[in-house]
Amino acid sequence: MSCAKGWKRQTENTQVDYTPDNGEHFVRIAVDDSPDFDSPYTHLLDLEEQLGRLQDYRRVGLEENTFRDRPGALWDFTWTALPKDTEFPGPRRASEQAYLSRDGVEYVIYMSAPAADWATAKEQFDTILRSWRPPGAQ
Repeated sequence: MSCAKGWKRQTENTQVDYTPDNGEHFVRIAVDDSPDFDSPYTHLLDLEEQLGRLQDYRRVGLEENTFRDRPGALWDFTWTALPKDTEFPGPRRASEQAYLSRDGVEYVIYMSAPAADWATAKEQFDTILRSWRPPGAQ
């Protein structure tokens, strides 16, 4: 995935982040070629259990879906980021689309932004999902 103008790519292990402002707004692409879960939905349920400890966590939605004609799940949630945990404290929102590719690789596409900027971030996230192609795909 190439960066949009003004966005920078940051890589850590099997995750790649794209951000225009050092992480206040960002998209994360995670790749797992041997997933631990039977489905993207059960994976996101497990993540939710871990993240449920976040300040003011609230599930907006979590549902199984089909993405790129494959089993997937979409999770949308809000929380309040604390100053001790981030350079960007305050109300935040995120969406995460997970799916299993035909070759068994799990991809997770995640976007996070301040809650006040969510309308714009959601438009960007939807654009990313519409144009998403895994590495090596035509």
